[in-house]
Amino acid sequence: MLEWMENDKYNQKAKLYELIGEEVMDTHVKEMLDEILTEYDDIVSKESHDIGNCKLVKYDIRLNDEKPIKCKQSPRSAKENEWIKEQIDKMLKNGVIELSTSPYAFNIVIAEKKDGAGEGIDRMCINYVPLNKVTEKDNEPILIIKEYLSLFYEVKWLTVFDLASAY
Repeated sequence: MLEWMENDKYNQKAKLYELIGEEVMDTHVKEMLDEILTEYDDIVSKESHDIGNCKLVKYDIRLNDEKPIKCKQSPRSAKENEWIKEQIDKMLKNGVIELSTSPYAFNIVIAEKKDGAGEGIDRMCINYVPLNKVTEKDNEPILIIKEYLSLFYEVKWLTVFDLASAY
């Protein structure tokens, strides 16, 4: 679906309108969307893995057991392995992930999108269940949803477009 973004950098906005559907997008909304996309061009993702990596927050995971966890990878087809390699290469290139020499290793899981729009290989996930079992629980209270919602008081626009991952 996002092949057009890689091959046609100059026609992205027109293609975005085609994806959204012309019956939904009247001229006024198109103009407003165009202004927003132009104004925030530096933070709008244009490819599947160009989201970057936020390094503003550091979080340490405290464990009950210091023995490193090494999970054996599940058997996969050559096609799946090639797809995984491509995804990892793209994420490394775009700074989403970085090389590691950690003694921990977890299984990669390929998950299909819930809407079934893909062809079986849609999203790469990591199975952290073994790590969760030995992680000390953080008992810090989570803010109540009302406190978060109050941050949006008098906000005129609030939206998230993620056409790549369908989140």
